[in-house]
Amino acid sequence: MFADMVEFSKRLEQDEAGNSVQAARAIELFKALVGDYGGQVVNVSGDGILALFDSADRALRFAVQIQAEFRDQSVWGDGEPIQFRIGLNLGEVAVHGGNVLGHCINVAARIQALGEPNCILTTARIRSAVGGVSGVILRSLGPQKLKNISELTEVFAVERSDAPVAPPSAEARPPPLAELAPIRTPTIAVLALSNLSGDPRNGGQRHARALLANR
Repeated sequence: MFADMVEFSKRLEQDEAGNSVQAARAIELFKALVGDYGGQVVNVSGDGILALFDSADRALRFAVQIQAEFRDQSVWGDGEPIQFRIGLNLGEVAVHGGNVLGHCINVAARIQALGEPNCILTTARIRSAVGGVSGVILRSLGPQKLKNISELTEVFAVERSDAPVAPPSAEARPPPLAELAPIRTPTIAVLALSNLSGDPRNGGQRHARALLANR
């Protein structure tokens, strides 16, 4: 998952102190809720938040919940709310020296940039993985040309239906995930990783299957 703060650079230019406080509130709320959905924040860089989840279903439910929280004025006190765009994708990621890399991260970052403020956009991989989620409709926007991505990518917009979105099950909540080294700024631990080569000397080149929300 990649969550991007809309026009945050412009907001900092207008009121750096006030908007820095609002950004910190948003990041803390994000971190406070993400664990309930089997996810963890792995990087906060400027105006973007990158998080990994253990399932597509939980990532989608979290995206819907966090956008609802961000629309609540009480989160922001007397300040102006910060709007987010969220992109979701599913795929393989690699961890090298604390850096989380992968084509699926790039795709998640690109698709969120197509959306309007407060949107949630996903790929067909997410659509196939989740099947149906109560309270949510995934509407196809058709194949999209993404910056620096050669193949067309079908993108889906996540929309609320009349039914309430089911919260994560406490019984299904996964155990805490293993810790990663910080990337460019202090971050929270991410997920259990395995050395696919079987060679203990390759401990620095580890792979994991993860769900992304990207910038």
